[in-house]
This record gives sequence, structure tokens and C-alpha cells, in this order.
Amino acid sequence: MTGTGPRTASSIRFTLYVQIGGVSRLITAKDVIGSGDAGEPVITVKWPDDD
Repeated sequence: MTGTGPRTASSIRFTLYVQIGGVSRLITAKDVIGSGDAGEPVITVKWPDDD
């Protein structure tokens, strides 16, 4: 892996409509953007309260 600093992650919260059982619902989710084991970019979608 190249670079001189420690691995860091960024996150962003967003809202989107999903269809559950034929009903549209507005939900909030969180993307966590960081680096994988080999330094590749990784995006993980989580519930807002997940660590």
C-alpha cells in the first residue's frame, strides 16, 4: 500500500425511497467509504446507527 498517513474512513447519510410490500417508504442510510485490505476503495451501506 502506498501513502504516508493512517487509513481513514468518511461517511455520508442519505435518504431514499424503497418499495416494501408495494408501499413506498422513505428511509435513511449511511455510506462508509474507506480502504480495503489492499488499499482499494470500499463503500459499505449501513443503517444510520450502525458502527
